[in-house]
Amino acid sequence: MEKYRERVRAFLPLLLCSLLLAGWPAWRIEIQAATADELEQSIKEKEEAISQAQEQKEQIQANISNIQAMVDELESTKDDLQAYVEQLDGNLAEIQSRISELKTLIEEKEAEIEETQQELEEAVAQEEAQYAAMKVRIQYSYEQGVGSYLEMLLASDSFGELLNRVGYIEQMNTYDQEQLAIYIKNKELVEACKTALEEEQEVLEEAKAEVEEEEAGLETLIAEKEAQITSYQTDINNKEEAIAEYEADIAEQNSTIAALEAAAEAEKKQLEELNQPQVTLFISIHCNISLDSRVQGSDVYYQKDNPASYQLAQAVQGRLKAVTHSRLKPKTGDIYILKQTQTLGILAEIGFLSNQEDLARFLGVSKAAVSKWETGSAYPDILMLPRLASF
Repeated sequence: MEKYRERVRAFLPLLLCSLLLAGWPAWRIEIQAATADELEQSIKEKEEAISQAQEQKEQIQANISNIQAMVDELESTKDDLQAYVEQLDGNLAEIQSRISELKTLIEEKEAEIEETQQELEEAVAQEEAQYAAMKVRIQYSYEQGVGSYLEMLLASDSFGELLNRVGYIEQMNTYDQEQLAIYIKNKELVEACKTALEEEQEVLEEAKAEVEEEEAGLETLIAEKEAQITSYQTDINNKEEAIAEYEADIAEQNSTIAALEAAAEAEKKQLEELNQPQVTLFISIHCNISLDSRVQGSDVYYQKDNPASYQLAQAVQGRLKAVTHSRLKPKTGDIYILKQTQTLGILAEIGFLSNQEDLARFLGVSKAAVSKWETGSAYPDILMLPRLASF
C-alpha cells in the first residue's frame, strides 16, 4: 500500500502541470516572452543611443574647452593691447603737453621777434636820420668850404671865443660820429637779436613739427591697436556665442540622455518584473480519502464572490470530468487557503485514494492490479507511467 502512495505523490506535480497548461491560455506565455525580447532590444537600442549621446556630449564639451581656451588667449591678448593703448595714450598726452608748451614758446618768440623788429625799425630810422643830418652838415661844410670855418674863427672877438668856437666845431663832429657809431652798433645788436630769435623760433618750429609727427604716429598706432582690440572683441563675442550654442546643445543632450535613461530604467524595471516569477493564479491539488471505498470522483472549490475563480474551477472540473466521470459542479466551502489568499485560485480534490477505480486512474494501471496490492498480492512487474494525454 505504501508503494502506490509514493507513486501517487510523484504523479501529483505532473497532474498540476497538465491542468495549468490545459486550463490557462498558452498565448500569455508566448506574449510575455515576446514582450521580454522586445524590451531587451529596446533597452539595448536606448543604451546605444545613450552612449552615442554621451560621445556627442563629450565632443561638444571638448569643443567648448577648445573655444574657451581660444577665448582666454584672445582676452589675454586684448588686455595686453588695452594696456599698451593706455600706455600710448599716456605718451600721447605727454606729447600733446609738449606741443602745447612749444606752441606757447613759439608764440612768445614771435612776440619777441615782433618787438625786436619794431626796435630794429626804430634803430634803422634813427640811423638813417642821423646819417641824413650828418650828410647835410658835411654837404654844407663842403659847399661852404674851409673859408667859412676860418671866417667863423676870425670873426671871434677874443681868443677865448675863438677857442670856444673851435671846441664847438670839434664837439659837433665828435657827436655826429659817436651817434652814428651808436646807431650802427644798436642796429647790429637788434639785427643779431632778431637773427637769434628767428633761429630759436626755427628750432621751436622744428621741434614742434617733430612732436606733431610723433603725435600723428601715436594716434595712428592707437587707432590700429583699438581696431585690433575691436576685432579681438568681435572674435571673442562670436566664440562666446558658439560656446552658448554648444552649451545649449549639451543641455539638449543632457535632456535626451535623461529621457533615454529614464525610459531604459523603466523598461529594465518592466523587464525585471517580467523575468520575476509571475503568480497569475494558483491551484491547490489534493487527493481525498474516505472510510467508504465506494465514494469517488473529483471536487473543485472556488473563491466566493470571485467570477474568475469560478470560471477557472469550471475549466478544471471540465477536464477532470473526462477522467473521473464526476458529475459534481464547482462549489465554495470554508477552506482557509481560498479565504486568505488574494491571488486568483482554486482547490481541486482530484479523486479518492480510498476508491480503487480513482486510484487505478492515478497510477495508470488496472483496477484488478490495485485490488491485488490491497490484498497483499505480488507487486506488478511493470509500473505504467501516468498518461497525461488522457487529462
